[in-house]
Amino acid sequence: MKELQKMIEQRIAEATVAGDDLQRLFTVKLPKKGLSAKWLRSNLEKRGPRLVSNQGWLRPIPPTIPPITGAAVPPLTTIGELAEHLRMSPSELDWFADLHHRNPGEGALAHYRYRWIPKRKGSPRLLMEPKESLKMTQRRILETVLNEIPLHEAAHGFRIGRSIRTFAEPHSGKQVVLKMDLGDFFPSITFARVTGLFQMLGYRPEVALRLAGLCTHGPPRKVARMARHLPQGAPTSPALANAVAYRLDCRLSGLAKSLELNYTRYADDLAFSGTRIRGSFLHLVGGIILEEGFVANYRKTRLMRASTRQRIAGVIVNEHPNVERGEFDRLKAILHNCAKLGPASQGMSDQRDHLRGKIASVQMLTPTRGEKLLKIFQKVDWIGVI
Repeated sequence: MKELQKMIEQRIAEATVAGDDLQRLFTVKLPKKGLSAKWLRSNLEKRGPRLVSNQGWLRPIPPTIPPITGAAVPPLTTIGELAEHLRMSPSELDWFADLHHRNPGEGALAHYRYRWIPKRKGSPRLLMEPKESLKMTQRRILETVLNEIPLHEAAHGFRIGRSIRTFAEPHSGKQVVLKMDLGDFFPSITFARVTGLFQMLGYRPEVALRLAGLCTHGPPRKVARMARHLPQGAPTSPALANAVAYRLDCRLSGLAKSLELNYTRYADDLAFSGTRIRGSFLHLVGGIILEEGFVANYRKTRLMRASTRQRIAGVIVNEHPNVERGEFDRLKAILHNCAKLGPASQGMSDQRDHLRGKIASVQMLTPTRGEKLLKIFQKVDWIGVI
């Protein structure tokens, strides 16, 4: 308890780059200095994993992200160099970065469009899509800066050469599979965390602030009351999320290897597998997630044995990565009816690309099944529909 209290006191006293973002370490507000013992006892035991009696997760933190080597663009040292690299003037750079919140939240001069996406369960997700001018700038940052950042081997989402299949393969045919989920993944990666990442990569504070400003956004209050964070819909967000989660991947991978388990991550989906997983392992993982500034969504945690259906990120892994039977049958039926009665009969007149993407997902997991669906798709008469 004293060791845990000492760590919290040190975090409160020494937080510099993180600032208010330190609150993201926990689901409730941090205590004032000198009150952490009472706060830990009343909150950490109740709302988080029971870690006070088991402090094995307070191990030395692994190294941060290695420095960029051989990058296409070395760390830019001045605001002028950054503006020139992004093909804009310094005043335009400040306008798009919007560090002083002068940009209007709506109208022709706003940089983002907003759309609520319904989810099967839970509250809807806010999609914040940058307009074309800002999106082009973000793509340049992605191609010349973010793609050069080394990532952990356990990260499989949004990476060239990685896919949902490579995420699921290490867990195929295992006795037990543990599935966990990070709650509010993109919203938890705030402006302060992104600024700290760019500074850690070698950018000067004034340059790091503007890069973070270009890659984060806070919606107007009439849309949602949210702090400035990685917008879901920006091309830079997935790469930045993987980079911020580097240390999380290091720690979880190290913990898994020490217990002879496999670990992979696909965006906010975490998966562990092996011969045996004890109940205390869940507490250790929860503690590391908390320590690294994320929150575990325990409602989506599942411990699945070989005798049951083992499903992670929508992929069945009991024997080999496979699409769920019911989902395959539904997609096949829709395609068959589209080919026989026309896309309009299934409400799919404007869903050609969506269906093709679904087929591609099946092809990636099970090529034989995917080819069957593709043959049916090619029989659909899309002429005059789109």
